[in-house]
Amino acid sequence: MSFGAPLGLIVLVGGAMAVDGQPASYLRSGYGYPDECGSDFIRYQPWVSSLQACQNMCSDEYSCRYVAYSSSGEQGCGLYKSQCQGQTHTTCSFSECFETYEKEQYWLYGAGYPGPCGSDYIRNEVNVESVQDCLGLCSAEAECHFAAYNSLGDRGCGLYKSSCAGQEQRGCTLSQCYSTYSNLVASPYFTELNLESNSAALPIATTPTMAPTSTTRVKSALPSTTTTTMAPNSTTPVISALPSTTTITMAPNSTIPVNPALPITTTTSMAPNSTTPLNSGVLAGKARAVVVEQFASYLRHGHGYPDACGSDFIRYQPWVSSLQACQNMCSDEYSCRYVAYSSSGEQGCGLYKSQCQGQTHTTCSFSECFETYKKEQYWLYGAGYPGSCGSDYIRNEVSVASVQDCLGLCSAESQCHFAAYNRFGDRRCGLYKSSCDGQEKAGCNFLSQCYKTYAKSAQ
Repeated sequence: MSFGAPLGLIVLVGGAMAVDGQPASYLRSGYGYPDECGSDFIRYQPWVSSLQACQNMCSDEYSCRYVAYSSSGEQGCGLYKSQCQGQTHTTCSFSECFETYEKEQYWLYGAGYPGPCGSDYIRNEVNVESVQDCLGLCSAEAECHFAAYNSLGDRGCGLYKSSCAGQEQRGCTLSQCYSTYSNLVASPYFTELNLESNSAALPIATTPTMAPTSTTRVKSALPSTTTTTMAPNSTTPVISALPSTTTITMAPNSTIPVNPALPITTTTSMAPNSTTPLNSGVLAGKARAVVVEQFASYLRHGHGYPDACGSDFIRYQPWVSSLQACQNMCSDEYSCRYVAYSSSGEQGCGLYKSQCQGQTHTTCSFSECFETYKKEQYWLYGAGYPGSCGSDYIRNEVSVASVQDCLGLCSAESQCHFAAYNRFGDRRCGLYKSSCDGQEKAGCNFLSQCYKTYAKSAQ
């Protein structure tokens, strides 16, 4: 949904700024997914790595109001314009376990936080993990319409009934960098701009607008223009067309690409609310490429972003809602090995094939605060966990929040090449040096146990 421009880029129209890809919060609506949707069904995508990644897809679709995600099976993500005719497929099985969430849209209101507020101040919480979690706290409060989040330091989240007496503490320090979001309006200078025939509107600023990474104002007297967004370490504009991609098809439980000369067969996947098979692979006659479930973990590499990259620079996108969303973009790019994200300013996300010639822009300011992470790719090895390992067993931990966190534990161990995660019950994560003597406990008990094993890719 780029309205004629690359998704998430800043479009200047007569000195006004429209920002796409604003954050949203999600409230659980119920088990299953919306039924009998007709034109209110947007699309369905399998092999979405997490609920957060699925919700990010909904956040990037202006018309999306409900999202359904299955934590099991092919990890499908469905996007919907409404709750349609109610929920279907409300029970869990090994092949699917859908839950539906309702989106509440928020707009960036401005830097800093509201003050002084008096009775319009609700409360404040610290150690809130992300801006999405902060907005979720606001959505859970009926009277909350403004939320201010500190992306540094104590990661404080303040909730407010109104914009109060205006913004305070608009600058950033090493321990504080607040931005305020509203589920009612964007900045006080924003008005509506019709960008689609259905009158879907995005807020635009009518005040003098600053060009990205510039102290020069865009003059409103000039004819309507579109800024050219430059990627870090590049003199090449970001192209609105999607880059050409090459799909490398992997055989199940293997790091060896499938020989394209051999015929490939798979089962046909159906999208929810559809009788049309999903073309999730490359169709050639009656053969289809195998879809391989993959994940990645990320290890912090350093402050700043890679410099002097040349052809190792992939792309850059501003207004990415969170570090997780930025890392998801890298996970979806096979050639991406490093990702840099700025938690302040225009929340830019840069993707790279290597660490290039070292780090640049290593200090934080109000306009940018980049950190770089190295990706380690994992592939689904199989259901269950390795058995009879002997000295190839490393250790296990319980209460691990997600499969990504489990893979992160494996990445932190130099000898770890296989990780098994139980997404039910004790959420146990087992680490192994090898695949040992094959898989055990390949079945699921949805009350307490459902293991999958992932293998680290040799890079």
